Amino acid sequence: MRTQSRDPRPHRRAAGIAAVVLALALLAGCSRQGDRHARDAQERRIVSVSKQINEFIYAIGAEHDLVAVDLTSVYPPEIRKLPTIGYHRALSAEGIISMKPTVFLTDGNVGPDAVLDQLKKVGIPITVMNPGSTVDSAQALLVHLGEFFHREQAGTACCGSGKRGCSGSEPIRPAGRARSGRAC
Repeated sequence: MRTQSRDPRPHRRAAGIAAVVLALALLAGCSRQGDRHARDAQERRIVSVSKQINEFIYAIGAEHDLVAVDLTSVYPPEIRKLPTIGYHRALSAEGIISMKPTVFLTDGNVGPDAVLDQLKKVGIPITVMNPGSTVDSAQALLVHLGEFFHREQAGTACCGSGKRGCSGSEPIRPAGRARSGRAC
């Protein structure tokens, strides 16, 4: 009489399927935990009201986070493709809110104050970054923007290229003047 032995292959197949399912579950978990910077970049919707800050955002390559700008932001030319929310001293809360921003970024030269109060009431964070009026303060702004947008190397690199031939206390030209290249 012949004894029947069980075929071990079904168990191997089940073990293989279990291994594949486990691997897929681990991969799915890893992708959800992903890099914090990548998630921030995907979730950010920034309305920025400052021509200098906006030029610097483009200079460090962080323009993908911008969803709208003010009317005075006209450089670099690509910025004109973005929706505008009005003149920086005569803003409307409705125009800003309609852009569904996750951050309202400004140099502080905005108004009227009632608009900022309305933005705060609906939960839109307002980030104020001081504008650069000297080479050193402009470079500090570039570094701060680099940190804010998780593009530290780009902010620092821009500072390095802007420092050549500058005394450090020399006033910089206001944003918006004719340019031969990028902000840095």
